Amino acid sequence: MGLERMQDKMEQWLQAPDPSTNYNKALQQRHEGSGSWLLESSNFAKWKTQRNSFLWLFGIPGCGKTILSSTVIRHIEEVKSSKSLLYFYFDFNDTNKQTLGNMVRSFISQLYYKWEDTRTQLESLFAACSDGRDQPTCEKLCKTLLDMLQLVDEVWIVLDALDECSTRSGNPTEGLLSWITGLRNPEHGNVHLIVTSRLEEDIKSEICEWVHKDNLMPLRGDSITADIRAYVRTRIREDKGLKRWRSRPEVQNDMETRLMEKADGMFRWAACQVDALVECLDYDDLQDALESLPDTLDETYARILKAIPPRHKPKAIRILQFLSFSERPLRIKELVDAIAVHPKAEPHFDCKWRMPNPQEIARYCSSLVAVVTTKARRKNEDDEDEKDRENLELRLAHFSVKDYLTSTRVQGNFAQAFQEAAARSSIATVCVAYLLDMDQTLSMHELI
Repeated sequence: MGLERMQDKMEQWLQAPDPSTNYNKALQQRHEGSGSWLLESSNFAKWKTQRNSFLWLFGIPGCGKTILSSTVIRHIEEVKSSKSLLYFYFDFNDTNKQTLGNMVRSFISQLYYKWEDTRTQLESLFAACSDGRDQPTCEKLCKTLLDMLQLVDEVWIVLDALDECSTRSGNPTEGLLSWITGLRNPEHGNVHLIVTSRLEEDIKSEICEWVHKDNLMPLRGDSITADIRAYVRTRIREDKGLKRWRSRPEVQNDMETRLMEKADGMFRWAACQVDALVECLDYDDLQDALESLPDTLDETYARILKAIPPRHKPKAIRILQFLSFSERPLRIKELVDAIAVHPKAEPHFDCKWRMPNPQEIARYCSSLVAVVTTKARRKNEDDEDEKDRENLELRLAHFSVKDYLTSTRVQGNFAQAFQEAAARSSIATVCVAYLLDMDQTLSMHELI
């Protein structure tokens, strides 16, 4: 069997999630020079060079941890080569990126493509699983990964958002934190591991049992502030939506000063405020917005929801319900159909109700959602038409958005809509209504 065909067979069997979508999204949000303080720090220099090294970056929600992960990944690719790099993003938006097992599958896949010497290990596991008819246990996957790591030169691993992993507890073949601890074994001296997360108690208690204080890097203070300032300054001066102020540098400086006074180490807060300033069409509007900036992310999200025009609220709520409680990421064209369903009408769905420009769906709840480009997975190894096709997905813009929407902190008319039982009932009603009309009102061309 040829190499490419064998690689396709392994890919179809492993079904490893693709972390490059997260990386590319983070790179789009990153500005030049962001995270340079980290790359120039003595702790990072030691992490790159010392055997069996470890570094934990932790901070509050929205402080830019994922952007820093992308900075590290890009740096390692440039100075060490991509062959020596493994990375994975745990992702609240995607259940396929929330477990130890799928992280291990991704690392195995990355090693298999990059290091020829490791391929026998995976192919042996494939053979032991009835030539791919069975799936391996997480224990067997973990052992295969460790065996593969011992066959390569030095490798630098970047793990983002440990707090978004749903399988943190358990033994080293079930729980992420125990797996990380096991990777500290001296026999894995060729591995350099850097992780990011919120300061969750279970993560802290596990890691602090063995980590040296020099391997802890809290994300706060002047370094993060400088990154946020550079981000704010760049957006104020380059964002197309703020070009109306380019001839008035004193106004631009005022915006920067006011935002930095209240950012308090939160990239996410700053990003949402810049988005809001785009809507200010004149100086009076701008000053009103700057003088009434929200103090917290919760207050920011509450204002965004309140500002949604009444005619858009039902569709905005439906979009956010689907994104908050779906078991997988949703394509834009799926959500376009979801908001075109009228469960109480007859018919329930008509293709003419679809949005003429699907990508405008993000405008129903901008700042809370983001468009992400992903590669379509082929249904089988012979499906060449699927190979290079891309999908556009709509996702919640940040973990803190879901955290807020699904909490008891949501106020007013939105509170009931995002209670889990009510949201899932609404989703089910929409799906059933849609399915009832699929074979009655739509041609095959319209379905596709």
